[in-house]
Amino acid sequence: MKIVEVTRQEAIEPCSLDFFNHQIDPYVGCAHHCIYCYTRNDCPVRWDSEVGVITGLAGKVAGELETIEPETIYLGMNTDPYQPVEEELCQTRMVLEELAGRGFAASILTKSDLVLRDTDLIKSMPGSSVGLSVAFAHDGPRRIFERATIPTPRRIEVLGALRAEGIETYALIDPVIPYVTEVGPLIDSVAPHSDTVWIYPLHMDTRGDPNWLATRKVLERRFPEALPDIERAAFDGDDAYWKRLRQELQAIGSGLAAKLEIHV
Repeated sequence: MKIVEVTRQEAIEPCSLDFFNHQIDPYVGCAHHCIYCYTRNDCPVRWDSEVGVITGLAGKVAGELETIEPETIYLGMNTDPYQPVEEELCQTRMVLEELAGRGFAASILTKSDLVLRDTDLIKSMPGSSVGLSVAFAHDGPRRIFERATIPTPRRIEVLGALRAEGIETYALIDPVIPYVTEVGPLIDSVAPHSDTVWIYPLHMDTRGDPNWLATRKVLERRFPEALPDIERAAFDGDDAYWKRLRQELQAIGSGLAAKLEIHV
């Protein structure tokens, strides 16, 4: 991956997620290359070959935090804060240091075990949490759709390690690809290590978007018989598949110690 500098006027942006007012993306683009990712639709760097580094990120964050009362900042909305370049560049760690020094907390979403490096900082920020995103119970589909990510069992180990350190954890089962993602086994695997399990569907906006075109190409090659059903569900939140899954998840959730957040 080529690293390119990106100029951004503001480092801290409004967050559209519930419970969070602001978010920070330490990078632009992502080297994990998840085929279905929505960020490829309007990524300002070359999605397949570049990762953007925001010029003077730590200084920007420090200055902008002066105008915000301490709160929980979300990291992981439009890029993975622990993608491979973080091991060398430490953009995310610098952001966490700025947050910790000013009484802020962080909620982090990643697919990487590199987050364990920053356990010390995360523990120093009361109210912080870390989530691991998973979409496949087995390695075959993961290699097809998320070729540059670590295996799901390692992500589950990370959840367990973080929780053992007293850090609030959550699992994000996202996206649920109809007839590909084995939701039940994934819940069984992540729930013992998570305070909350969030479940979101494969959702596409238009058939001309780059992420759907890339996903459809893979489905045509690897899952041709399921493609019509997957495509229908990807563009229709009321598809029969989602209705059946909601019923199944409600039954599963009643017996879980972890909180199950169903958004399919």
